[in-house]
Amino acid sequence: MATINYDADNSGMNIMRAVGRQMRVLTGKATMSDSYTTGGEDFDVSAFFAKETIAVLPANSGGYTFEYDHDNKKLLAYEAGVEATAATDLSSVVVPFVAFGY
Repeated sequence: MATINYDADNSGMNIMRAVGRQMRVLTGKATMSDSYTTGGEDFDVSAFFAKETIAVLPANSGGYTFEYDHDNKKLLAYEAGVEATAATDLSSVVVPFVAFGY
């Protein structure tokens, strides 16, 4: 399974207060693979957070709508409401995202 390359690092981290705890906000971009896997591409940002990833919000890009599957740590691509087919080349698509965690 192809993985996504991250264009985010700790320099993109910001800290904000949420219900008495410090929440980290990670901003970055992800480059999709040249062979999309049905069920989503691996997208695990947990290494950027000490405890847990709360949410990942990907932006729409390249004519696709993106959704984050929190349970499976996958980034899913949809075109016209239907998941992209297996082996679709999405390597030219860069997906901006915002991730929140502790």
